[in-house]
Order: sequence, then structure tokens, then C-alpha cells
Amino acid sequence: MNTPNPKTNSPFAARASTRAPFAPPAAGATPPPPVAPSAGNTKSGVPWALVIGLLVCGGGLAVWWFTRSDTPAPVAKAAPAAVPAPAPAPMTAPAPAEPAVNAGEKAAKLKASYEQLAALASSLDLNAQERAAFAGTTLAATQAQSRLAAGEIETATTRWQEAAQNLGRIVNAKVSAAYEAESGALRGLNLAEYTGPAVLALSQAQSAAEAAVSAGDWASASLSRQEARGLISKAQNEIAAQLAEAARNAETRGDTDLATYFYERTLRLDANQTAAQAHLFLHKFKAGETTRTSFGMELAYIPPGTFVQGSQPREPGRRSDETPHTVKLTRGFFIGVNEVTQRDWDAVFGEGAATRALLASRTVAEAKSREGWIGADLPMHSVRWADATEFCRRLSALEKRVFRLPTEAEWEYACRAGVATAFNTGNDGLSARDANVDDGSAEARYALAPASPAARANRYGLRDMHGNVWEWCSDWSAPYPTGTSLVTDPSGPLDSEIGRLDSATKVIRGGGWNASASDARSANRAESSPVVGLGYIGLRVVQEPVLVGP
Repeated sequence: MNTPNPKTNSPFAARASTRAPFAPPAAGATPPPPVAPSAGNTKSGVPWALVIGLLVCGGGLAVWWFTRSDTPAPVAKAAPAAVPAPAPAPMTAPAPAEPAVNAGEKAAKLKASYEQLAALASSLDLNAQERAAFAGTTLAATQAQSRLAAGEIETATTRWQEAAQNLGRIVNAKVSAAYEAESGALRGLNLAEYTGPAVLALSQAQSAAEAAVSAGDWASASLSRQEARGLISKAQNEIAAQLAEAARNAETRGDTDLATYFYERTLRLDANQTAAQAHLFLHKFKAGETTRTSFGMELAYIPPGTFVQGSQPREPGRRSDETPHTVKLTRGFFIGVNEVTQRDWDAVFGEGAATRALLASRTVAEAKSREGWIGADLPMHSVRWADATEFCRRLSALEKRVFRLPTEAEWEYACRAGVATAFNTGNDGLSARDANVDDGSAEARYALAPASPAARANRYGLRDMHGNVWEWCSDWSAPYPTGTSLVTDPSGPLDSEIGRLDSATKVIRGGGWNASASDARSANRAESSPVVGLGYIGLRVVQEPVLVGP
């Protein structure tokens, strides 16, 4: 006999537990016949026993039906908590074939991109290797066009894409390099700190180029870089104007150091900022501050200023071509503390160059002895004006600075060092004890004197500005200007203004070992043929100051 599961919630379960067990009929068995009711157990003609038997029989069949194993009874249970069904595993569906119209649009875009790059590449200065690569991409683009004409859109698209990528890398690298080279003055500046339409446009072009590179869009990257290149100059001018304003404000407050800081950055961006130049010439270096070349030649700084060039009417030894006039020098300069020595000459032209040149000169060749003419510490002499300028040219290349001969005005300004007397000693007279000149006394050397730190120097620290050797200047010889007007940065007449070159002369200054003291005056002027080298003429060089570093 199968007992109903007591855990079921069937409404028959409770009833079954209160009555006697009742076995359901076996499968396929015929139910027993109903028991005949007793005679005394009827009502209205229906025997009660029969009614009760039918009820009991029906209940048992119901219990059997609902408790059989293959048909569980419905159970009224509390609904369990809802649990989300697991998401079905993603399925990778094959990408739908791109419509022909979209493929055509892609090909057209790549073609346009390549053509932009090709136009840009044609405007660039490509080297041989880059030109060969450009030619290869041109061939690929030609093949792409042929494939497109044949209806092979996918092949054409691939060819154009390869051509655009290969050419794009070349063009973008070239344009980026050009941008970096041209924007060196902006290096280290935060563009966000400055205002102006060009500054904003430059910043946006830079950002667009970087974004395009990240996306592999070489055409857009190159065009943005090229756009940025075109904005560099305008952006620099806008920033320079803002820095100059900050410098002027600092000057107004009396903060010279801060003004110098701003003006240096101004001049790095705009080399034509005259206010910045004037400030730096005055304040970046101190009067008499020295610098040295790589081989030890020393130069002292001469600040800009105004002085009276020429001599006063009562000056002893004065000549008629020394007409006094006011000169303003707007640019400071470094000038040699000593005259160029034979050691300096060798450092520039090579070991032994000075000796070889002097032995070939007429002065030494005719001398009875070489003593006193050749020596490392002696001033270089017997040089033509062209030799002197060649020395400056080679020295400039060696030192990566600008060296040149001084103008006549620069020479006299540096010699005087603020002194208005005939000599920079503060006196109107000079003897052989003060300088290497021929004053007719027994103390006169009447020979070259070596450069010596013990020699008497002027207020800027310059030695032998009076005597020893005459010194070449850059000017052609010409009369001073007349009148009382201020002359600014004079440099003598131009080559085209002097007439016959074979009869023209260049200015020499300072007197020499064979000159009288009168000839060694600060204002005295002399000249010599530039094609002749004499044993009493040498040189002293000027170095242009570097106001702003790289």
C-alpha cells in the first residue's frame, strides 16, 4: 500500500490521515461491486449503505489519482524569489557586407586624403630617399585608380589606403621637423598663459595634429602641422608684445632684474624689439665685464653711450680732421683687452701660422734679426686689412660668435672710457713710461712690446690703446660729418661711396711703437692702404654680445 506524502499540500492529505487506509484499485483491476445496503438503512428508497459506499469508493479513487507518481498533485506554495535568467552567450554574427555605395565613399575619401598629402609633399624639400618613397606611393595611387575604373572597389581602396599611410608618415615627419625647427623660440612656453587669436589658433592646430596622429589620419595631421607652421610668426609677435608689456611694467616699478628677465624672452621671440635690445645692452652686462674665447683671448664689455668724438680746439697736437661731434652708440660690444697676439693668430689659423706669415712679410725679411719681431706674446703685425678681416671670419666660425673689426667710433669710445682729455690716462701728455710710444727719450723701446697684464689699462681694463701697434678699423677713411646734429652708430662710407678702391684707405688708430705720443692720442686719425701689411700695424677685435641664449 502506498502512503500519501505527508509533505504535500493536497487537500486530500489531511482527510486521508483521519480515516482508515484505503487501497486504490490496482491498475487494470475491476472495482469491487457495491455492497448491498441493509434493509433497515435506507431513506426515500435509497439505501444509505450504498450511498456511503459510493462516496468512500469515489474518495479513494480521487486520492489514488492525485497521488500517483506520474501526475503530481498541484501544490499551493509561496513563490520563490525571482532569479534573472542568465544572459545568452553573445554570438558573433558575421558583419554584413558593406553596401557598394559605402565602399565607394570610403575609396573616395582615401583618394582625397592621398591627393592632399601628395600636394603637400610636392611643396616640401624632400631628400632623395623621401622622393623615391613618394614616387612609390604615386605608382600605388595610379594602380588604385585603374582598379576603381575596373570596378574593383575593395582592391582600389586597399591601394589608396596603403599609399596614404606610407606617404602620410613621410609628410608628417617632414612637416613636424620643420615646425619644431621654426618654433624653437616657443619651446618651453605654455601657450595657455597667453592670449591672442594667433596663439589660440596655434594651440588648436597643435591639438588637432596630435589627435589626428593618434587616429592614424596622416593627411589631417600633416595639414594641421602645416597650419601651425603658418601661425608661428604671428603667435610669437602676440606673445612678445605681452612680455614686453610685462617688462615695461617691471621697469616702471624699478625692478631691473625682472625687466631683464622679460626682455630676454621678448627678444627671443622678436629680434626686432628695439626696447628689449636697448635694455639688455645696458643691463645684461657690466662695464668692463670680461669674457674669453676657447683659447683664452680676453675681451671686455663696453656699454652703449654717448660721447664727443674728435678733439677740442685747444688740445695739444690736434689736427684739422678731428672735428668734434656728438656720437651715440646704441649697442654695447666686447673688445679685446689686448691687441691680437701671435699666439692668438696661431690658435685661429693653425700652429706656426703667425711665424710663417711674418717670415714671408717684407718687414721681417728685411730685418737684420728676427728678435723682437716674432714671439707668442708679441702683437701680430705686418697684416693687411684683408688678413685682419679673415682672422675675424675664422674666429667667428671657431667660437660660434660674431667677431669683427671695430668701427672708428667704437674704437675711440672704448679708448676714452669716459675721459675727455687727449689720453685715457686723464692727461694731455704721454711718455714712454705710460705706453710703448716714441717720445724721444731713452726710455722709448722703439720695438714691439709683449702684451702684459701689468701694462697700464684704462677704466674698462683695455691695454695698449695708446702705442705698441696701430690697429685696423672697419671704416674707409672719410671726413667727419659737420654740424651739431647727433650722429648715431656711424660706420664710415659704404664701399660704393668711396670712388676708386685702389686709392682708398682704411682707418688705423692708436699709434705704434715708432709713433710719437701726439700720434697716439685718443682722437688722432690715420689711414693706410688695405693691401699693404706693415710692421707697426696690427689689430684688436670686437665680439658682438649674445643678448639671448639659444
